[in-house]
Amino acid sequence: MFTVTEKALEVIKDFIKAKKPDSAVRITMSIG
Repeated sequence: MFTVTEKALEVIKDFIKAKKPDSAVRITMSIG
């Protein structure tokens, strides 16, 4: 596992949303 700052998490989610919206939803749910 690895930890990221909230800002980094936002950037990652935005990037994933642009590429794979479905994956972004799963990742967001898994993170909590």
